[in-house]
Amino acid sequence: MHLPLIGRRRAPQARVLEVRAEAPTTRELLVESIRARESAALGDLGAAAGGRALCSLS
Repeated sequence: MHLPLIGRRRAPQARVLEVRAEAPTTRELLVESIRARESAALGDLGAAAGGRALCSLS
């Protein structure tokens, strides 16, 4: 995708597109946080069932 240039600077909308492409969205951060907690909880459940130390405490 070719972005238009204005003088030496890129158009403002072009900079916004670049930032959005590089930075994770709030939704992505929330999903990763939930997945991490879910993974720890499943690990703790497995540890409790197997008599091992809990993942969230180590």
